[in-house]
Amino acid sequence: MTRQLGLILFSVMFWTYSATALQDSITSGEIETSDGTEFVTIVRPTSPDFTVSYPILFSPGSRDYPEPTFFWGDEPSNLGWLIVQTEQLYRGGPEDLKRVMDAAMAKLRQEGFQIADVHLIGWSASSGAAARHAAAMGAEIRSVSFIPGYGGGRSVERMCAHKNLRVNFITGSKDGSWLRGAEGMRDKLLSCGNQHVAFHVIEDGGHVLREISGEPLFNVLNAARPNAH
Repeated sequence: MTRQLGLILFSVMFWTYSATALQDSITSGEIETSDGTEFVTIVRPTSPDFTVSYPILFSPGSRDYPEPTFFWGDEPSNLGWLIVQTEQLYRGGPEDLKRVMDAAMAKLRQEGFQIADVHLIGWSASSGAAARHAAAMGAEIRSVSFIPGYGGGRSVERMCAHKNLRVNFITGSKDGSWLRGAEGMRDKLLSCGNQHVAFHVIEDGGHVLREISGEPLFNVLNAARPNAH
């Protein structure tokens, strides 16, 4: 019952969208995976350059709320990223998410896109799942971000094996328990030797950090990309 309530609150708070309508660069629907079909929303650059490689971000998604989440801002197709929203990020295990990742990237490659680095993101009730996926797939992804969020002890221990995994925390200063949880996970990662941890506290920020939507969020994500420094 507690988990169900958490997912309901997660949907109400975080699946409120920008005014962006679905368009050619933003599509929602079923894609074929190695084990049936999965519903995804895919955001592409508006005027893609097929001679360059794009980073790809996998995030929570919902069939009931197919539009891009407000975290991508008002113009998600102008961020220079490929974004895939999928329920498997917070409902499925790593093998389920991996099937969606492989299928989505295969589809985008068929469309002509070249894919550079792979990133995960989670927030609130989905952050624990994002940490579990990062722990299982740390060798295959570049970064995982929590806005806000943190993972459990076993996930953190497994993430310690992936020394090159970038971990981003963005938490509101007024989001007490989530801030403490993020600080605890940060400290554990640092103590086990992960030197690629970025910790951002949003002054006067609460739990739903609308103020970081769009460019501020993607400045953090871009800083975790190869050759960013």
